[in-house]
This record gives sequence, structure tokens and C-alpha cells, in this order.
Amino acid sequence: MTGSDFGGGPDEKILSASRIIIVRGGGLGDFLLTLPVVFEALSRYEEVVLFTKSGYRELLTGDLKKVRVLDLDGEWDKLRSLAKESELITFWKDSAWLKESEGYNLRKLHTLEPRPTSEPHVTKAMFERLDWRISSETLRAPWLGDRWKPGNDTRWIHPGSGNPEKNAPFALFERRA
Repeated sequence: MTGSDFGGGPDEKILSASRIIIVRGGGLGDFLLTLPVVFEALSRYEEVVLFTKSGYRELLTGDLKKVRVLDLDGEWDKLRSLAKESELITFWKDSAWLKESEGYNLRKLHTLEPRPTSEPHVTKAMFERLDWRISSETLRAPWLGDRWKPGNDTRWIHPGSGNPEKNAPFALFERRA
């Protein structure tokens, strides 16, 4: 599987910016929902730099290993020098930080919605905001591999954010187990 299989490809590579930096904090779900954007960025830019939680580095497999991953907490001081003449994707809407980023000499700043509350699906919304085409294959790709085996009785319970509007009560999972 290559980036060109999912809507980007060398013919669409952006020549004006050789590097894109993606800043993605948040929980595991936020990170996973961002993987299609990271993957697509590989087909559009010479270099993809991802500032995220250090533990998420282990989740990047296959072509995603080409991403330069920097620890959001421990290596943040490198952002300013890397950002010069780069594009930057962020999910932060902190006005003080956005003002600070104006001094980074960015080619372009993309501010994406961290927690959309309406359609379309968050991943599709990210692609739309970036003005990148997204294929149906991208939306169905198993970004961390596909280990599902029909007939397997294993169930995964994701703890979620704790938000009662997004998560079923634990008792529901106990009854189904």
C-alpha cells in the first residue's frame, strides 16, 4: 500500500513546501483518527514531521515509519526551527499559541477541528479542510493492520474519553461479556 493508492500520489506532490509538520496531542482515538492525514501527507511532501505523544511512535508501521516522530513534550523546542518555510497542521485553537506561530515563518498554517460535533466524519472533515481528495479506500483502510478473525470471541473495550454522551455504561459491556 502506498500513498498514491489513497488519492495523493507523486503527480499531486506539493512542490512549494517540502515539509509538513503535524501537531497532534490528545488521546489514542484522536491520534488514530489522524493517521489517514499523516499517510496522505507522505505522498504530498518530501518530509513529514509529527509532534505527538512519545508512546504513539510504536503504532506507526509500514510506510508510516517514514514519518519523523518527535515527542510533543520532550522535543517541542525543535518546532520553531523546523517550521521555517514549512506547512503546519494543528488541532490547537489556543489564541496565544496561534499568535506565536505567526513568528515561525510558516508557508501555511492549517487549523483543523479537534472535536467536530456534526457531519461529516472527522477524518473526512480533515481532508476537506486541507482541500485534499479522500478515497473510499482511505476511509476503510486498517491503519494498524487487520487482525480480525471471523468467529473470534475476543472483544476489545476502549475506555473512551469518559464523556457519558460518547460512551456506554460499563454495565452494558459486563452483560455482553
